[in-house]
Amino acid sequence: MKILILYENTGMGHERNATILADILSGIPDAEIVKTSGSELFDSANLKMVSALWNYLIRRNRIRTADIVMNFLMRIFLLPVGEVLEIDHCLKKLDGVSPDFIISTSDASNKVLATYAKEKNIPFFIFLSEISTFIDLVNPYALHLCCLPETAKAIRNYDMGEAYFAHPLGRSASWFSKIFYVSKVWSEYALRPRKHSIYRNGSPCLPERNRNRVEVIGPLAERKYFAAKNRGLLRERFGILPNVPAVAVVSGSIGGSLLTDTVRQLCRRFPGPLHVMVICGRDESARLAIESFAVPAHIRVQAFGFVNNLDEYLRAVDCVVIRPSASVFIESLFSGTPILAVGKVPSNDRGSISTIDLYELGKSCEDPRHVADTLIAMLERLDMYRQNIRSLLASFPATYEERADHLRQLVLDQMIRS
Repeated sequence: MKILILYENTGMGHERNATILADILSGIPDAEIVKTSGSELFDSANLKMVSALWNYLIRRNRIRTADIVMNFLMRIFLLPVGEVLEIDHCLKKLDGVSPDFIISTSDASNKVLATYAKEKNIPFFIFLSEISTFIDLVNPYALHLCCLPETAKAIRNYDMGEAYFAHPLGRSASWFSKIFYVSKVWSEYALRPRKHSIYRNGSPCLPERNRNRVEVIGPLAERKYFAAKNRGLLRERFGILPNVPAVAVVSGSIGGSLLTDTVRQLCRRFPGPLHVMVICGRDESARLAIESFAVPAHIRVQAFGFVNNLDEYLRAVDCVVIRPSASVFIESLFSGTPILAVGKVPSNDRGSISTIDLYELGKSCEDPRHVADTLIAMLERLDMYRQNIRSLLASFPATYEERADHLRQLVLDQMIRS
């Protein structure tokens, strides 16, 4: 059985999820795993450009620009055009792989993947690590795997009668049919955005409008995040002094100016002793900038590049200060450490903020100038936040092996039914 796992190169979150799924599904006897990005598989300059532009804007903290231009305008106006222009090319590329099963952790390509899967009568899974969702992460043919029930609510809130979901694409589609599809999508989402929104933020209050297949599997992270860790020993190894609060500042592999802004504000405004460990990912310029900061005597700042033991850093500290991308948010959850989400976020990450608020897993502040005051308030309620994190995770299987077994069984069940 050949399983195609497709991701995209926006940060490392999508690829990390694909790697976790590949590790789990390699445990299926006779399974051949093909893991690749959509831009590589389809040899798409457009997908490569989108990934590069997204990473560029996020690294420079141009959040509003990334959100409006890429999350909304490009999805409404360019996504349907790209689908009709590249559908035949993409289907031929998929013919070359000839998968028996497709799993996608990416966006943008899912309508094409669903078209192929339906044509070949093979199973198709969409794995959503983010809490909020957009139209291209939902498909009536797919089985949707999501981390929390709020995402399931978002998926089932879309109207499957809207053109994006109801109008099929395929090898035999005429140009008239393709033009009609694009014009219909534009007329619904561009001209009537209040009635036809491409975006949903996960909420328990959203009404159900479809019966799409959804499986809530719980948050998923690498195997090492499930392992027990001695927090006291980790603090000693990292040189964190007793009774000194410690924070890890993380913005994923992208890094970006959010790191430097946050550290600068902590140095200026935090009044007492504090140990700050900054994980800069692949952003070497941010690491060098932070190392050059003039730091007050009562604060210790350490800047690191990309680390392979992020799970240990997250576990050792009292609070994780993050840009709440889905992967960093979930990894922070598994550390059991209260979360302080800082900065403006694009719409795809708003679900992380709403989840922090809904389950009281920590706090959020949009303006980095308020990070010190917010951190002071959080340090007084750490035990409550830790208990809330434990309670949320207790809703799902406790071990990596249990979650892996569940996923493998889902795949096998779908293969039997197809």
